Amino acid sequence: DGQLAVAENGMIKSTLSNYKLSFGTRVIAGKNMVAPGYLGQTLGVADLSQLSEIIEQGITKAYQRAISNAEYKSQRSKSWGELGRSLVNTRLAEIEVCQTTIPAVYKINPLDIPLEEVGKLAQKVSQEVKSFDKRLKYNVALVQSGLSRELFLSSEGTQIDRTYALTQGTFVVINRNGEYY
Repeated sequence: DGQLAVAENGMIKSTLSNYKLSFGTRVIAGKNMVAPGYLGQTLGVADLSQLSEIIEQGITKAYQRAISNAEYKSQRSKSWGELGRSLVNTRLAEIEVCQTTIPAVYKINPLDIPLEEVGKLAQKVSQEVKSFDKRLKYNVALVQSGLSRELFLSSEGTQIDRTYALTQGTFVVINRNGEYY
């Protein structure tokens, strides 16, 4: 969950409250040689009713990529001679299974800050930069604040649920010569 505000040349352009959802997976598989396969996907509200199926499809796709990667590595390890011996199996170190929840730490919950205040901050910063130097032609200030939650699950049984507060600003300035910073 989070909030975002954008101001251009001292004028507020947009504010929004939103949430983001994405997932990533890594599968390690293969026959003669094992290798990783990855998949990452950003999801939206329309995907929530199909979340289980989407994640299952993602794991399947990552598995297929791992098998393909492993087959390619196995073929190249044989056909590339000396260089081929540098291609090795992907092996993970054994780790202790961990199950924990890590709560966010903050003095002020970013979600409790009114969206109007986030917008005013973006506008104020953009106005100050605009008045700073007449050589500046254009500026954009983006302010966002929210809570991010990450869930890590492994096939060995590890479950880590981590939430953290994130507040950040992004700024773009273009001078009269068209150079941007």
